[in-house]
Amino acid sequence: MIITAKDNGTPRLTGTLTLVIEVTDVNDNNPIIIGQYAASVLENVPIHFVIFKVDAYDADEDAFGKLKYEIVSPGINSMFKLEENTGTLQVASSLDRESTNKYEFIIQVSDNGIPSLSTTLTATINVLDVNDFAPKPNALFYHFFLSEDVLLNTKVGNVVVNDDDIGINSELMFDIATYWKGPKTHFDVNQKTGELFTKGTLDRELDDVYSFLLRVKDGGTPSLSSDITININIQDINDNFPVFTRPQFSTAIFENLTSGSNFLSTRATDDDVGENAKIRYQLELSSDDNLRANYYFGVDENTGNLFLRQKIDREVYQSFVLTITARDNGVPSLSNQAKVHIKVEDVNDNVPVFSPVFYNTEASTVNVCDAVIATVRSSDKDIGRNAAVNYKLQEYDSQTPFSVSQLGNNTFFNSRFLYFLYIVSSVK
Repeated sequence: MIITAKDNGTPRLTGTLTLVIEVTDVNDNNPIIIGQYAASVLENVPIHFVIFKVDAYDADEDAFGKLKYEIVSPGINSMFKLEENTGTLQVASSLDRESTNKYEFIIQVSDNGIPSLSTTLTATINVLDVNDFAPKPNALFYHFFLSEDVLLNTKVGNVVVNDDDIGINSELMFDIATYWKGPKTHFDVNQKTGELFTKGTLDRELDDVYSFLLRVKDGGTPSLSSDITININIQDINDNFPVFTRPQFSTAIFENLTSGSNFLSTRATDDDVGENAKIRYQLELSSDDNLRANYYFGVDENTGNLFLRQKIDREVYQSFVLTITARDNGVPSLSNQAKVHIKVEDVNDNVPVFSPVFYNTEASTVNVCDAVIATVRSSDKDIGRNAAVNYKLQEYDSQTPFSVSQLGNNTFFNSRFLYFLYIVSSVK
């Protein structure tokens, strides 16, 4: 500036000078930060990856305007590095979104004055997900039990799977990859929920176990997957009738068979399992023939073996037809029946019987009549060879003038007037 000095004389005289005033700076301005600092980074970025640069200035000059950048929040410097002189923020350690998905911390910008002035900002770093986790099943092996009579689309069970990623990287898709046991057409899985359900009619007697590999994929790029083993055991219901090895049985027994003797095995099978396949045998008693047979015969409840209760007289009963019932232990119980034909074979247990037991006849002494003077008859209740009768005179009558043929004819040879003959009938 110019300063003028004037006196009071006449004429007045003046003098001037130029005054230069230099204003020396003092540190009276805080650093000014430009903008907001929030950024998003993928969790797999490399160390030293630059996130942003803090833009700041100070109105003071020279040394007072030189800025220093630092992170003042505790525990952050291990994850991020802030360049002191430039304000450049870098990744200092590997990030893991599944551990920490967001960081908020304070950055301080200080000038070089004494005392130093500073300004702070809050920085926000969002850690973005990458598909670095495969689907994680609650179990690698699932075992289900299912009755064979369930309807189509019956729910079998759910497979529980988690994925620590987020968004599309955690979206799961289920699919049956490989069938190990059982037809492919009987089970399916909801691709989005992992719910297993039936899609075919089940029959335990055809396939009692189904085993397959369930694959779970996520929606990431590239997709990650995990495998789960599924076993489904089909449980039996009582849907099969006992079946005899034959529709009917035939056998023959001798009438002198000892009481209590087994003489025939009548076996039945059941395609079910457990109690549903356990079979009990009994004789049917719904008719007179069966009631009569039950008096003479019995069946072992557990084995189906027929045995003789009472000795039989073939001369009274020559055959029997009885009915055996095989019944399983299911609820409700199922049963089947088979006929048994039993023929009673003869044994030689009856002696021949003459009728009558006394014969009176006459014979000529001059041989002018038929040589056959009498025909004797005897019968035997047995049959076959056991009933074939042979005739002979007793030994002490063998010297008489008579003989007997195998037909029972008596023949006269001599001239005595009165004889008593004893004829024996027998079977071989």
